[in-house]
Amino acid sequence: PLKVVPDPARSMLMQQRLQPLLDEIPGDLAEATADPTEMLTVRGLARIGLDQLDLAQADLERALARTADYPDALLGMAHIALRQLRVQAAVDLVERSLTANPRSVDAWVLKGRAHALLGRQEPAAEAYRQLHAIYPANRDANIRLAEYHVVRGELDVAARFADTVLKATPMDADGLFLLGVIAYRNGDVPLARKLVMQAINVRPDDQAALVLAGCILYAQGAYGGATGPLLGVL
Repeated sequence: PLKVVPDPARSMLMQQRLQPLLDEIPGDLAEATADPTEMLTVRGLARIGLDQLDLAQADLERALARTADYPDALLGMAHIALRQLRVQAAVDLVERSLTANPRSVDAWVLKGRAHALLGRQEPAAEAYRQLHAIYPANRDANIRLAEYHVVRGELDVAARFADTVLKATPMDADGLFLLGVIAYRNGDVPLARKLVMQAINVRPDDQAALVLAGCILYAQGAYGGATGPLLGVL
C-alpha cells in the first residue's frame, strides 16, 4: 500500500466495499477533492474489482493526466491490460509503476504473473525473488518460488519456501500440495498421501491435488480408492 494509515476511501477499497465507495465518490466529486489523483485512482481500482474495465480505464487515465507516474494508477492500468490479455503492455505498465514504488507487493506479483503468462519462467521467478527479498514472509513469493524449484528438481530449496508458508498458515492448500509433491518425488509415499489429502480437505476442487492423490493411491495399490479423486477431476 502507498500509505501506512489509509484515508477513508482507500480503507473502503482495502475492505472491498467497492460499490459504496463509488456511491460516495462520484466522478465530479473525485475531481474536486484535495487529492484528485488519489481519488480517481481509488475509483478506478474499485471499478476494476467490479469488472467495469472501461469505466476504470477512464478514471485511471484521468488520474495519470494529472500525475503521469502515479504508481497505483499505472498498476491499475496494468491490471486492466492483463485482464484484456495485452500481457506485454501489462509488463511495461508494471515496470513504470515499480520505478515509482519499488516496494509494491501487488506490482511484483503482477509482474511475475505476466511474465509467466508469456512463458518467461526466469523473469517471472526473478520478480518473485525481488518480492521475497523485500518481504521474506510474503505468501505469493514463497509459493511461486517453491513451484519454480520443484519444476527444476531442486526439492530441498522448494521445501524451504513451502515450509515458510506453512509456518504462517499451517493449512495452506498450496503449501501442503507442494510439500506433498516433494515427498512423492523423494519416495515418501505415505507422507505424500497425508499432505495431499490435507490439501484436498482444505480445497476439495483442486484438480492438481486430486490427480496426485489418485497417483499416490494407485502407487499404494489402493486401486478402488484411486478412482475417487480421479473421477472428481473428470
